[in-house]
Amino acid sequence: MVGKRRLSWVIVFGGLELLFASVPGCSSLEGPHVDCNIVRLQTEAGRSDADIASALGVSVPTVESCHAGGTSTASSK
Repeated sequence: MVGKRRLSWVIVFGGLELLFASVPGCSSLEGPHVDCNIVRLQTEAGRSDADIASALGVSVPTVESCHAGGTSTASSK
């Protein structure tokens, strides 16, 4: 009896651990996140928006949204 009860708790806590570990990955469904500080520094270094977008793996409009101010979570579609 003790072995089955212990196994049940291991399964319950293991499932909860998997659930909590997977939650941070859900934020990636919002679209690409661009660090606008990196965009600003690359722009100051003379790189074009197309070059920056290519290097970061996002679209040009996503990079351009950083010029408007703030952090960009714009979709690359």
